[in-house]
Amino acid sequence: MNFTCSRLHTLATAWKGALDSSEKALQAHTTLFSDGTRQVLEEAQENLALAREAYMRASGEKVQVEDDEQNTQEVVAHEVMVLEHIRATAPGIGFTVESGRVVRLYANEIKIPSDQMNAALRFVSLFESLQELFCAFTNLTELPDPLPPGLQRLFCAFTNLTELPGLLPDTLRLINIQNTPAAKDEKVQKRLDAFKKKNPLATVLY
Repeated sequence: MNFTCSRLHTLATAWKGALDSSEKALQAHTTLFSDGTRQVLEEAQENLALAREAYMRASGEKVQVEDDEQNTQEVVAHEVMVLEHIRATAPGIGFTVESGRVVRLYANEIKIPSDQMNAALRFVSLFESLQELFCAFTNLTELPDPLPPGLQRLFCAFTNLTELPGLLPDTLRLINIQNTPAAKDEKVQKRLDAFKKKNPLATVLY
Protein backbone atom coordinates (compact mmCIF):
# COMPACT_ATOMS: atom_id res chain seq x y z
CA MET A 1 0.00 0.00 0.00
CA ASN A 2 1.25 3.47 -0.87
CA PHE A 3 2.61 5.42 2.12
CA THR A 4 0.02 8.19 1.74
CA CYS A 5 -2.82 5.65 1.64
CA SER A 6 -1.39 3.83 4.63
CA ARG A 7 -1.28 7.11 6.53
CA LEU A 8 -4.83 7.88 5.43
CA HIS A 9 -5.98 4.53 6.79
CA THR A 10 -4.28 5.34 10.10
CA LEU A 11 -5.98 8.74 10.21
CA ALA A 12 -9.35 7.15 9.44
CA THR A 13 -8.85 4.76 12.34
CA ALA A 14 -7.93 7.68 14.60
CA TRP A 15 -11.05 9.57 13.49
CA LYS A 16 -13.20 6.54 14.30
CA GLY A 17 -11.55 6.26 17.73
CA ALA A 18 -12.14 9.95 18.43
CA LEU A 19 -15.78 9.58 17.39
CA ASP A 20 -16.26 6.64 19.77
CA SER A 21 -14.64 8.60 22.61
CA SER A 22 -16.84 11.62 21.91
CA GLU A 23 -19.99 9.50 21.96
CA LYS A 24 -19.00 7.90 25.28
CA ALA A 25 -18.19 11.32 26.78
CA LEU A 26 -21.55 12.67 25.62
CA GLN A 27 -23.37 9.72 27.15
CA ALA A 28 -21.50 10.17 30.46
CA HIS A 29 -22.21 13.90 30.55
CA THR A 30 -25.89 13.35 29.74
CA THR A 31 -26.09 10.92 32.66
CA LEU A 32 -24.02 12.74 35.30
CA PHE A 33 -24.02 16.35 34.04
CA SER A 34 -21.06 17.47 36.14
CA ASP A 35 -18.21 19.91 35.56
CA GLY A 36 -15.86 16.96 35.19
CA THR A 37 -17.93 15.23 32.50
CA ARG A 38 -18.41 18.54 30.67
CA GLN A 39 -14.65 19.08 30.53
CA VAL A 40 -14.10 15.53 29.27
CA LEU A 41 -16.80 16.05 26.62
CA GLU A 42 -15.26 19.34 25.43
CA GLU A 43 -11.83 17.71 25.12
CA ALA A 44 -13.31 14.73 23.27
CA GLN A 45 -15.14 16.99 20.82
CA GLU A 46 -11.98 19.02 20.21
CA ASN A 47 -10.01 15.82 19.54
CA LEU A 48 -12.76 14.66 17.18
CA ALA A 49 -12.59 17.91 15.21
CA LEU A 50 -8.80 17.67 14.94
CA ALA A 51 -8.95 14.01 13.83
CA ARG A 52 -11.54 14.81 11.17
CA GLU A 53 -9.52 17.79 9.90
CA ALA A 54 -6.36 15.67 9.65
CA TYR A 55 -8.18 12.97 7.68
CA MET A 56 -9.87 15.40 5.30
CA ARG A 57 -6.59 17.20 4.64
CA ALA A 58 -4.75 13.94 3.87
CA SER A 59 -7.60 12.51 1.78
CA GLY A 60 -7.21 15.31 -0.75
CA GLU A 61 -3.51 14.65 -1.36
CA LYS A 62 -2.68 13.15 -4.74
CA VAL A 63 -1.01 9.76 -5.07
CA GLN A 64 0.69 8.28 -8.14
CA VAL A 65 -0.86 5.05 -9.43
CA GLU A 66 -0.60 3.04 -12.63
CA ASP A 67 -3.73 2.61 -14.73
CA ASP A 68 -4.61 -0.52 -16.72
CA GLU A 69 -2.34 0.65 -19.55
CA GLN A 70 0.57 1.11 -17.11
CA ASN A 71 0.46 4.87 -17.40
CA THR A 72 1.22 6.80 -14.22
CA GLN A 73 -1.70 8.87 -12.99
CA GLU A 74 -2.17 11.15 -10.01
CA VAL A 75 -5.33 10.36 -8.04
CA VAL A 76 -6.63 11.82 -4.78
CA ALA A 77 -5.74 9.56 -1.86
CA HIS A 78 -9.21 8.50 -0.71
CA GLU A 79 -10.07 7.36 -4.25
CA VAL A 80 -6.81 5.39 -4.44
CA MET A 81 -7.91 3.47 -1.35
CA VAL A 82 -11.10 2.50 -3.19
CA LEU A 83 -9.08 1.52 -6.27
CA GLU A 84 -6.85 -0.69 -4.10
CA HIS A 85 -9.95 -2.42 -2.73
CA ILE A 86 -11.26 -2.96 -6.27
CA ARG A 87 -7.94 -4.29 -7.55
CA ALA A 88 -7.58 -6.66 -4.61
CA THR A 89 -11.12 -7.97 -5.00
CA ALA A 90 -11.46 -8.07 -8.78
CA PRO A 91 -8.13 -7.78 -10.63
CA GLY A 92 -8.56 -6.58 -14.19
CA ILE A 93 -11.07 -3.79 -13.68
CA GLY A 94 -9.87 -0.81 -15.70
CA PHE A 95 -10.25 2.86 -14.89
CA THR A 96 -9.76 6.29 -16.42
CA VAL A 97 -8.58 9.36 -14.52
CA GLU A 98 -9.16 13.03 -15.27
CA SER A 99 -7.89 15.88 -13.07
CA GLY A 100 -6.98 13.48 -10.27
CA ARG A 101 -10.42 11.83 -10.15
CA VAL A 102 -11.66 8.45 -11.39
CA VAL A 103 -14.23 9.14 -14.12
CA ARG A 104 -14.67 5.70 -15.69
CA LEU A 105 -14.69 2.08 -14.48
CA TYR A 106 -14.56 -0.74 -17.00
CA ALA A 107 -15.32 -4.23 -15.71
CA ASN A 108 -16.71 -5.88 -18.85
CA GLU A 109 -16.17 -9.62 -19.31
CA ILE A 110 -14.38 -10.16 -16.00
CA LYS A 111 -15.32 -13.71 -15.02
CA ILE A 112 -15.29 -13.89 -11.24
CA PRO A 113 -18.01 -15.07 -8.79
CA SER A 114 -21.00 -12.81 -8.17
CA ASP A 115 -20.21 -12.05 -4.53
CA GLN A 116 -16.68 -11.05 -5.49
CA MET A 117 -17.84 -8.74 -8.29
CA ASN A 118 -20.53 -7.19 -6.09
CA ALA A 119 -17.97 -6.57 -3.34
CA ALA A 120 -15.49 -5.01 -5.78
CA LEU A 121 -17.99 -2.33 -6.82
CA ARG A 122 -19.52 -1.73 -3.40
CA PHE A 123 -17.76 1.58 -2.74
CA VAL A 124 -17.83 3.20 -6.19
CA SER A 125 -20.13 5.93 -4.85
CA LEU A 126 -16.95 7.32 -3.25
CA PHE A 127 -15.76 8.17 -6.78
CA GLU A 128 -17.45 11.56 -6.69
CA SER A 129 -16.65 12.35 -10.34
CA LEU A 130 -17.42 8.93 -11.83
CA GLN A 131 -19.29 9.36 -15.11
CA GLU A 132 -19.30 5.86 -16.59
CA LEU A 133 -19.69 2.37 -15.13
CA PHE A 134 -19.40 -0.58 -17.51
CA CYS A 135 -19.85 -4.10 -16.16
CA ALA A 136 -21.45 -6.10 -18.99
CA PHE A 137 -20.92 -9.84 -19.46
CA THR A 138 -20.08 -10.40 -15.79
CA ASN A 139 -21.69 -12.32 -12.92
CA LEU A 140 -22.79 -9.09 -11.23
CA THR A 141 -26.09 -9.52 -9.36
CA GLU A 142 -26.43 -6.10 -7.70
CA LEU A 143 -25.28 -2.56 -8.31
CA PRO A 144 -23.70 -0.32 -5.69
CA ASP A 145 -26.26 1.63 -3.71
CA PRO A 146 -26.10 4.56 -3.87
CA LEU A 147 -24.73 5.13 -7.33
CA PRO A 148 -22.30 8.03 -7.79
CA PRO A 149 -24.35 11.26 -7.94
CA GLY A 150 -22.96 12.41 -11.30
CA LEU A 151 -23.03 9.06 -13.14
CA GLN A 152 -23.95 9.46 -16.83
CA ARG A 153 -23.59 5.99 -18.39
CA LEU A 154 -24.55 2.69 -16.75
CA PHE A 155 -24.00 -0.36 -18.91
CA CYS A 156 -24.60 -3.72 -17.24
CA ALA A 157 -26.27 -5.80 -19.95
CA PHE A 158 -25.76 -9.57 -20.06
CA THR A 159 -25.22 -9.86 -16.30
CA ASN A 160 -27.10 -11.59 -13.46
CA LEU A 161 -28.47 -8.26 -12.21
CA THR A 162 -31.72 -8.79 -10.27
CA GLU A 163 -32.68 -5.27 -9.15
CA LEU A 164 -31.84 -1.59 -9.38
CA PRO A 165 -30.41 0.68 -6.66
CA GLY A 166 -32.80 2.72 -4.56
CA LEU A 167 -32.09 5.90 -6.53
CA LEU A 168 -31.18 6.44 -10.17
CA PRO A 169 -29.35 9.78 -10.56
CA ASP A 170 -31.04 12.19 -12.95
CA THR A 171 -27.62 12.72 -14.54
CA LEU A 172 -27.84 9.30 -16.23
CA ARG A 173 -28.04 9.53 -20.01
CA LEU A 174 -27.66 5.81 -20.72
CA ILE A 175 -29.02 2.84 -18.81
CA ASN A 176 -28.64 -0.59 -20.39
CA ILE A 177 -29.74 -3.67 -18.44
CA GLN A 178 -30.69 -5.82 -21.44
CA ASN A 179 -30.56 -9.60 -21.03
CA THR A 180 -30.62 -9.56 -17.23
CA PRO A 181 -33.14 -11.00 -14.75
CA ALA A 182 -33.96 -7.43 -13.70
CA ALA A 183 -35.03 -6.57 -17.24
CA LYS A 184 -37.87 -9.09 -16.97
CA ASP A 185 -39.13 -7.69 -13.65
CA GLU A 186 -42.28 -5.57 -14.09
CA LYS A 187 -41.40 -3.36 -11.12
CA VAL A 188 -37.99 -2.62 -12.63
CA GLN A 189 -39.57 -1.92 -16.01
CA LYS A 190 -42.02 0.55 -14.43
CA ARG A 191 -39.17 2.32 -12.62
CA LEU A 192 -37.20 2.64 -15.84
CA ASP A 193 -40.24 3.86 -17.76
CA ALA A 194 -40.82 6.49 -15.07
CA PHE A 195 -37.17 7.50 -15.22
CA LYS A 196 -37.37 7.84 -19.01
CA LYS A 197 -40.50 9.96 -18.72
CA LYS A 198 -38.78 12.22 -16.20
CA ASN A 199 -35.55 12.34 -18.25
CA PRO A 200 -36.62 12.22 -21.92
CA LEU A 201 -33.07 12.73 -23.21
CA ALA A 202 -31.88 9.52 -21.56
CA THR A 203 -31.55 6.24 -23.46
CA VAL A 204 -33.05 3.41 -21.41
CA LEU A 205 -32.70 -0.17 -22.65
CA TYR A 206 -34.12 -3.27 -20.99
